Amino acid sequence: MELIENKAMIEVCLNCPRKTCRSGICARYRAARAGKNQDAEQAGRKRNGGRRGKEYEANGQWKTLPEWAAECGIDANTLKYRVCNRGWSLEHAMSAPLKSNGSEGFEAFGETHTLREWARIRGIPRNTLSSRIYSNKWPIEKALTEPVRKARQYTAFGETKSGCEWAEALDISYATVNLRLRQGWDMERIAMHYGGRK
Repeated sequence: MELIENKAMIEVCLNCPRKTCRSGICARYRAARAGKNQDAEQAGRKRNGGRRGKEYEANGQWKTLPEWAAECGIDANTLKYRVCNRGWSLEHAMSAPLKSNGSEGFEAFGETHTLREWARIRGIPRNTLSSRIYSNKWPIEKALTEPVRKARQYTAFGETKSGCEWAEALDISYATVNLRLRQGWDMERIAMHYGGRK
């Protein structure tokens, strides 16, 4: 019996990722000796370069973000973005509702439509409407009735267009037009420099 037990100890230690530990020292040997299965944990540590990952505390428990995400039913990347990039507390990040994908109905003026439908009905860009509701926390009625800021118009050679329209007409990027305007060029000079009148 002792011989078989020693053989098992040697096999476990030979399978240790470090391959330098003596019998009885490595964690994998101790787990096998105690009858615990740590294969899943070892696989996770190998993926993380031998580390389990940073643990976060909530409700008196410490877990990694993927473990918290699995527990609260939220995508791990969403939870990581909220905590690490946006600086939210873990409790807030786990409990905050997910952003709608646009299929949610919004009621205003006795009608219910999705954001896409409201944007089309009111002639407001969908991104503007979404930003007003989710980022600025405007009520839906205000988001639908507030006028959209018009693009600045530029006149050259008797034609008046927005910066985007001039960029398209001159076959250059809007970033180039915007850069030249900030440098003090007028639209006629930009048009002459990038191909004359179009």
